[in-house]
Amino acid sequence: MGLKANLFVMKYFYLINIFLLLNILSFAQRKYDALSIGVKRPAKLDLKEYEKIAVGDILDASNRLTQNSLDISNEIETKLVNNKDFTVLDRQHLKSIMAEHRIQNLDETTAAELGKFIGSAVLIFGRIQTGDYDEKLTYKQGLFVLNGVQQYNHTRKGVYTLNVNIKFVDVQTAKILASETLTSSYYLVKTASGGYRAKPEKIDTEHLYRLCLTEIAKKFMQLVSNYEEKIFIEFLKHRKLKKTKNAMDLFQIGEWSEGLSKMERMTQQSGLNSKIRAKAFYNYGIALMCTENYDKSIENLKKAFRLHDEELYKNAIITAKKEKLNAEVLSKQ
Repeated sequence: MGLKANLFVMKYFYLINIFLLLNILSFAQRKYDALSIGVKRPAKLDLKEYEKIAVGDILDASNRLTQNSLDISNEIETKLVNNKDFTVLDRQHLKSIMAEHRIQNLDETTAAELGKFIGSAVLIFGRIQTGDYDEKLTYKQGLFVLNGVQQYNHTRKGVYTLNVNIKFVDVQTAKILASETLTSSYYLVKTASGGYRAKPEKIDTEHLYRLCLTEIAKKFMQLVSNYEEKIFIEFLKHRKLKKTKNAMDLFQIGEWSEGLSKMERMTQQSGLNSKIRAKAFYNYGIALMCTENYDKSIENLKKAFRLHDEELYKNAIITAKKEKLNAEVLSKQ
């Protein structure tokens, strides 16, 4: 092996060792332990007075019905039917009513006219604001010359962006109840090494489009129906709060009562200074928030804040109050 190759290998392993050392130090100095939980969220729009919902036309930027606009309508309609919170009016039946009464389009201009025949309902229609795929090819000179040919690292990055504006209209009054823009963007990266003319394999644009389509439908459902969101709860670590990890393990297997007892006992532990005790109250308050005991959660988070004036504790109190409000909204839906 030549001198240049030896120097490269030594440099490579030196960088790997530095990287591993930094990761070990980062892990050792981490201040948090995280726990993933599902949190119930209320629908962002209050449509509870409407039992029926109709999916109208979603047009492209040029006001045309395209395959993409039909895909979006179909995806939204499928999600609504499977959700069962609403009676979804069949679009083909609506089209036949429209044809019979010479109603041209299913949008805000025809909502009141359609309302005469279907009664109280919400009509959904929209427009694709962005439906674009963008791709870039870049390259950088590599470290090797192979058989006299300079090697390059080639990258192909493709981004699909889909933005859709959705309007909700009362079909009896033609009043626009809400207008929301749903956005989605996904990308894929392909790489290849070789000579100057080497090219990475092509990107599956249809896959990216389908990912965007699924996310648009998911965001739509979050507008009209209660949903569950996965969040990460971070508990503060300290060597004197040894039972924190044990309590988190209990939470993960559903033993919340026992885990909460351990958290509470740590707040009463002797030999803690105010800063460490504040961490114990914070952890207990966060755990209580996970069990929807918001009043007690806020009480303990305030204790943490009083013991140690820290932005983290103040933000946690604000979050607990927001979660309490969300729970109150959920109970009314």
